[in-house]
Amino acid sequence: KLTNYDVEAGPVKTDVVRAFVDACRRYGLKPGFYYLLGWDKVNQWARTPADYEAFCRGQIEELLTGYGPIAELWLDIPWDMGPDTRGVLARLYDHVKSLQPDCLVLLNQAFVDGSAVRAMAPTYAHRDYDLPQVPLWPKDLNNGEVTAPAPSGHNPKISVGGKVFYLPMETCDTLAHHWFWEPGDALKSVGTLVRLYRSTVDKGANLLLDLAPDRTGRIPEATAKRLMEMKAALADPSLVRPSLALGAKATASNVYEQDKEFEPGRAIDDDPNTRWATDETVGECWLEVDLGAVRELDGAYLSEGWDRVRSFALEVRGDAGGPWRPFFTGATIGTAGLTASFPTVKGRCVRLHILEAAGGPTIWDFELHGPAATPVR
Repeated sequence: KLTNYDVEAGPVKTDVVRAFVDACRRYGLKPGFYYLLGWDKVNQWARTPADYEAFCRGQIEELLTGYGPIAELWLDIPWDMGPDTRGVLARLYDHVKSLQPDCLVLLNQAFVDGSAVRAMAPTYAHRDYDLPQVPLWPKDLNNGEVTAPAPSGHNPKISVGGKVFYLPMETCDTLAHHWFWEPGDALKSVGTLVRLYRSTVDKGANLLLDLAPDRTGRIPEATAKRLMEMKAALADPSLVRPSLALGAKATASNVYEQDKEFEPGRAIDDDPNTRWATDETVGECWLEVDLGAVRELDGAYLSEGWDRVRSFALEVRGDAGGPWRPFFTGATIGTAGLTASFPTVKGRCVRLHILEAAGGPTIWDFELHGPAATPVR
């Protein structure tokens, strides 16, 4: 009601918020809202801090009075509310509680482990005032953005201003590699997602897992399938096979601009945020893994970005100097990833040989699986 920068101003008048909350309740889910406070180029930058606070207050009231009970309000960039950021956050918190006392408020504090309430220097529309830091407070939940709790686990009893408060933690992370849907974004492997879940939930925090709808407004079929694969693997851990390539030596025929950020070891390091990438003009290339000893292999997992591979082969050789022998071939790998099964082969060195690609290939994950993790003599 306070802006025409919305769906209603377009040709389709669907109340997207209403459609969302109705769908959640149809399936027994408690809806929550993400709301951007700072860095709002459209609504914030043309207003004074006081006017913008009133605007946010009005929009939050519209959200919390028009759609029934809301479980959580996730407020992003809370430090960017002007010189009186501390006062603004307190007033907005009180406003939320006056409308829906049971709605949990979270102030995003970015890449921290949630063991404390973060303090940050107030800004407004990216403008720095050179003011002392203020705590991102008050709130009901602490969080870490793509950051798990401390190794010892999350202690929800957190001191703020000399008083101890109960602040459960939420880790926010993604099933793909980006928050929002984009063509060619790769899904994370089942193993990666299970480890993400365990590193969060087993340490006493909640996992908020982002599933990005595509341009049709639906969760893509491959994303839904990966989510259900994650569910199955949580119920049966044996479905997640350890990669024999983890910790091995990796080499490649090409690295994007010879940048260490994209070196071949990034594809086998069990880190979902790293990848091996090649120069844009590369068509044929290879990634070689030296396992250090002859091992048995009967499976592999491959994940690429931007769906560029058109033909590839997996090749093996017994030692560092023998001939390469192909044992599995394929066409596309695809952003959803490819799980390959094949008759058991033995070898010390394994190569992903990309024979043809539409642009420089990028490989997020290259896992090798075997019936046993011990070397074969």
